[in-house]
Amino acid sequence: FLRRIDQETKIRGFRVDPREIEAALTIMPGVAEASVIVRGASAAERELHGFVVPARGASLVPAQLREQLATRVPPHMVPVSIAVVASMPL
Repeated sequence: FLRRIDQETKIRGFRVDPREIEAALTIMPGVAEASVIVRGASAAERELHGFVVPARGASLVPAQLREQLATRVPPHMVPVSIAVVASMPL
């Protein structure tokens, strides 16, 4: 048995697919790329953390991104942190 092949996980009792949150982040103005990861070993410790790459010439503020995202997705899908990074590691 190999686990789930999709990326769904349970966060605070809700099934969450990080790819849905990534999609919501990438349609925001100024965001070129986005990635969301789940951190925490046990179900009680699991948290979402987001990473965004700004579009050329854009300036992103993590707190504003969280506020904007909260208007597009349910509260349990808003990452506890969003970090602005220069590029996504491959």
